[in-house]
Amino acid sequence: LYAQRLVARKHYDMDNAKKLALELAGLA
Repeated sequence: LYAQRLVARKHYDMDNAKKLALELAGLA
């Protein structure tokens, strides 16, 4: 369960980073 949570957290962070990058690229 703990490992699964870590993997989910990593994917979630990557999704957030992608969203941020897309927003920054759109604003730039």
